Amino acid sequence: MLTNTLFIDFEGNKAGHQYLVGYSYNNIFCQVVLDLGLRGLSERHGLPSMNISHFASHIQQLMKNESLISIASYTSHDIEELKSIGSFSSFLDKEKITHIDVHKIARRHIRKNHLAEYRKMVDSLPKNHFRKRYSLINVMRFLEGSVPSDYAIGLTTSRFNAVRSALIKKDQDYSKLTSVQKAKATKALKHNEYDVRSLATIMRTHIA
Repeated sequence: MLTNTLFIDFEGNKAGHQYLVGYSYNNIFCQVVLDLGLRGLSERHGLPSMNISHFASHIQQLMKNESLISIASYTSHDIEELKSIGSFSSFLDKEKITHIDVHKIARRHIRKNHLAEYRKMVDSLPKNHFRKRYSLINVMRFLEGSVPSDYAIGLTTSRFNAVRSALIKKDQDYSKLTSVQKAKATKALKHNEYDVRSLATIMRTHIA
């Protein structure tokens, strides 16, 4: 299943504005900048930049070329973002592409096999972790015992906003950002990559 699956994670705010998307297939990881206000970031890191409609078309062609038959994300939010593009929704139906909700898989597996251990772990965590009991980061902590020290819950949006504002003020010249702003950009990109790679890890670790 993993070799025929596209893993995807959008980074956006609560209003539905998307900054960036990360995806992987067959152990190949890619990121695409979706916000023109982050053009300096895409140029600095060599990332392609396009709007959501063009990205959806890109993914359609990629899935055809690579014979991918399913899309996995942590919740339905990411697939719904793609389905908001009418042509992509039609593509899913025509090609019989299935969606894998990794959150549901993880939750079902843990509740069936490891509920007591998992509850004990979550109850020992700070409140911001406890608020979303079956969050991706909690599941990964349970599976691997530790998570990246700079993985900050709820800070990715503010990091992208800070970098975006700075780049707009500096006419998209990434070199003119402060070290703090550059660090926020790096952490935001790392956060997204960790989320994407974690989807395959969760499915691979006897949960799927």
